Amino acid sequence: MASDFAMGQFRFLKRLLLVHGHWNYQRVGYLVLYNFYRNAVFELRLFWSIRPVALCIDYFQIFGLK
Repeated sequence: MASDFAMGQFRFLKRLLLVHGHWNYQRVGYLVLYNFYRNAVFELRLFWSIRPVALCIDYFQIFGLK
């Protein structure tokens, strides 16, 4: 198996882990925020699509239609 990085000496390993660990931490943070945003949009879309149906049912009951 091939590695993504080739190092001449192990003294570069600490910096390599710090830099790429930081980048990974940022990517995971953005992924979590994106998932929260996406779920909020889906829930709001569901709320706004059900609300008109519920209002129509209330109008039918109020005015004695059907």
